[in-house]
Amino acid sequence: MRYALNNLQATASGFDNVISKENVYRVCDQPHPEIIQNAIKNALKGQFSQSCEEVDKVFSQGYNLVDIVHSLTREIQNTEDIRNDVLRLNFLKEASVVKMRTLEGNTS
Repeated sequence: MRYALNNLQATASGFDNVISKENVYRVCDQPHPEIIQNAIKNALKGQFSQSCEEVDKVFSQGYNLVDIVHSLTREIQNTEDIRNDVLRLNFLKEASVVKMRTLEGNTS
């Protein structure tokens, strides 16, 4: 709770008392979950180019691959778009493989 209050105070202080989702995510320095959710939705539809474009948006905002994969993992766990548990586990497995390879130094 203290962490959340600190982030709220930092947002108010840094953005002239304007608290919005965008400002909170800037202060917390995390990719916006709506963009990550769009990437997941496009992947579920088989629209992989559009899914990659969404991930590229986040990458072009300056987030590193570990932050992107971490956000992706969190959204996969929380999304209601994936109703099949086997599919959810497969998504999480692939995200884990990407995170492992990124931590090993592969950033392509």
